[in-house]
Amino acid sequence: MEQMLSTNGSDQELRNHLENIINNNRVVIFIKGSESQPSCRFSADAVKALKESGQEFITVNVLTEPRIRQELSSISKWPTIPQLFVDGEIVGGADIILGILVLFNGISLITNNGSVLIFIIVGFIGGFLNAIWYPAMGALTSDLADEKILQESNSSIMLSSNLAMIVGTAIGGILVASVGPGWAIFIDGLSFMFAGILVYSLRKLTPVVKSSSESTFKELRTGWQEFKTHKWIVAIVAASTVIMAAERSIYSVIGPIVAKENLGGAKSWSVILTVWGIGSVIGVVFAGKIRPRYPIRFALLTQFPTVIWILAVGNSNSVLLIAITAFMLGIAMDLFYVLWITTIQKVVAKESLSKVLAYDAWGSMALAPIALGFAGPISEKFGNSATANALAFVTLVALLLPFLVKEVREIRAN
Repeated sequence: MEQMLSTNGSDQELRNHLENIINNNRVVIFIKGSESQPSCRFSADAVKALKESGQEFITVNVLTEPRIRQELSSISKWPTIPQLFVDGEIVGGADIILGILVLFNGISLITNNGSVLIFIIVGFIGGFLNAIWYPAMGALTSDLADEKILQESNSSIMLSSNLAMIVGTAIGGILVASVGPGWAIFIDGLSFMFAGILVYSLRKLTPVVKSSSESTFKELRTGWQEFKTHKWIVAIVAASTVIMAAERSIYSVIGPIVAKENLGGAKSWSVILTVWGIGSVIGVVFAGKIRPRYPIRFALLTQFPTVIWILAVGNSNSVLLIAITAFMLGIAMDLFYVLWITTIQKVVAKESLSKVLAYDAWGSMALAPIALGFAGPISEKFGNSATANALAFVTLVALLLPFLVKEVREIRAN
């Protein structure tokens, strides 16, 4: 239900009105546009996620009065829209909304009402919310950590994430075996909500950014202008578009096929991915210690194990060999991430950081969905080996081309 606001009074009266709406309604979401016609994709997806959850909620259109965003930010200590309040407290953010969706998905399975469509919806919105989370988290780290310890901070975040991934995978397997997939997914939803609350608790430690009255499209244009001024970022993101498409094709499509046909089944692929995870942990520990003079040049050079891994998957029947190359890849990818994100945080102005990281996330994954769609049919027609070899060659070219850009070779750590 949409809540109308009286905006004729003073700023204090408007703030009091907003607080009354927040405190007198269990679930309130502030969006751009109306509930039936949101004016930005973020607001549209947030409303859709709440509707999918089955939860009753109130919407408030912040575009009806420019002062609403400013007064709302003063209340919540959070600058962006949409904002979600539950029981008088802002608990919005990607993790919270995704948690609601995953809880709904788990309940549908527990009550025998699950469907592929629900999984597709959750997966789609989850991917969208993850795309929001990446630039926001990168900017948040820059706000919280002193520049002198940015690299160690990014390394620590990735280390905890990788360790949690390994432990969580094991716990997930135990939950599925003991209480069933429905309850396992329900508990997973609770973990997302808990994570969102923890992240939100950091809001008092971050500066409150003055709300912008710019439209979403104007903000996107501003972000694009900042993004393209850094040639080294554009070059790496363009390369990552190809590299991620190739890596995802092997990871999600060709690798499992090879495991089934040549390596003894899913268990062998699980072993390979576990070794990859161990490599990722070592990679972020290493990344927290090293200080290369030319971080982007060094980070890019470390990515060549990607080519070796792809070739091993496509041409070897040895689980051990593929696992060793996966271990190298795990080290390389997370080492790259820490050096990459730290350099961006140091070079790009803070007020533009989340926008630049948003284009980084979008550009890096732009071709991955298309590649996943074609990987299976191409592999079926030309064979796993030929497809993997072609992907390895394309990846090699994508890794080499950024070195033609002077800034990629010469940008320094300081």
